[in-house]
Amino acid sequence: PSDAEQTRALADLITSKGVNRLATFVVSNDYGIGIETGLKKHLGNKIVLSIRYDPTKGDYREELNRVKQANVDAVLWAMWVDSGIVVFKQAYDLGLTNILSFGGEGMSDKAFFADAKAAEYLLLTQMTGTKPAPPAESLSSKRFVEAYRKEFGEDPGLFADTTYDSTMVSALSVALAGEYNGAKIASMIKAAAYHYIGPSGQKTMNESGDAEQASYEIWRVVKDGEYGFKKIGIWDSVTGLNLTG
Repeated sequence: PSDAEQTRALADLITSKGVNRLATFVVSNDYGIGIETGLKKHLGNKIVLSIRYDPTKGDYREELNRVKQANVDAVLWAMWVDSGIVVFKQAYDLGLTNILSFGGEGMSDKAFFADAKAAEYLLLTQMTGTKPAPPAESLSSKRFVEAYRKEFGEDPGLFADTTYDSTMVSALSVALAGEYNGAKIASMIKAAAYHYIGPSGQKTMNESGDAEQASYEIWRVVKDGEYGFKKIGIWDSVTGLNLTG
């Protein structure tokens, strides 16, 4: 699913936590700016500060002081691990631990825990976010996980199911076209996707070719002996937000 869907999920999550003053702190590229733009569409004037940072800069205290002076309830982070660790360490040192943290799937990376101070910052600010997930209780998803474990001896990665489904939809498009003709195969992709349901769910596409339906796991940083992520709910494009923890 596109970031247009993910920002709907993030907006619902942020709203559910009673946030009225939000800052966005995003890497200055298509990914970060896309998240920022989508959230502005859904949250409007609740976003009181937007910062796009240079991941090669190495020192972000000036930007973080702007966050501190803005008196926000929360920050939406969209960043890379290496620069993100520096940001969180400096945010910790500046005392920005009394606000909430939110993020997308890029923030659900255990590599952020490599630095103790950065990890503690994420815990203290209750970092909560979204990441793509298969529909709840999907038989196709369960069988995919079982088959993957049997074949590779480990759990599938974040985009393994969507990669599998992309491959299957591509193969079905070739079959529907009946020949190896690029234009004809391309014209069959939406039809193939419409009739396909795989481990990552229904693949019906909109006019832009993006998935019309999406599910996101809602997670939060926790510490039970060691730092990790706990599933606390689900967001679905049909049923909306459902928090269980």
